[in-house]
Amino acid sequence: MKRFKDGLLFGAGFGISFLLLSYLAAYILYPLLPTRLVSNEYPDSRARSSETTTEESRTPNDKNPSPGLAYHELPFDAQIDQAIAIVITKYEKGPDGLYKAMVVEYLKGAPTKEFPYKVGDEMTSQSYYAKIAESKGDGSVVFYIGRPDISQMSFQYDGTTLSSFGNMPLEVLRKKCEKGPDA
Repeated sequence: MKRFKDGLLFGAGFGISFLLLSYLAAYILYPLLPTRLVSNEYPDSRARSSETTTEESRTPNDKNPSPGLAYHELPFDAQIDQAIAIVITKYEKGPDGLYKAMVVEYLKGAPTKEFPYKVGDEMTSQSYYAKIAESKGDGSVVFYIGRPDISQMSFQYDGTTLSSFGNMPLEVLRKKCEKGPDA
């Protein structure tokens, strides 16, 4: 019986030592891994580095000035340049309390087979039921960067300004989209 207890203690000590060394190795090695191996970006994101972008997933908008950065980390002008479509929606309150996000304008891109929203359509992914005294602004500006049903980024606006970008007027965004990223 003593031999059994000694073996049990040896095994427990060995197991604890193994776990401790594994934790220590992960603590030291994890920061050294490239970010694209540990990020949670969608696999179809247009923000991938040029080495990992395949020909079949390329679009004319794949001009990433900062390879390896996720889309949301890019400068605003580069985000506009890489967006497949930029859509403005306006919230309309329905009788059941649902604020429907209705497409009112395309700043970039146009409806296609893969991106079926037309002016006047409800963009259900942006619609919401408001909580008491909650407002998400007058509408949203939606950036589509990959497959439209997966990768998108949206910002609410109040009146004519995007508060997410230092109260940038929507008119400035319109001009940037018309003239390109150098506007």
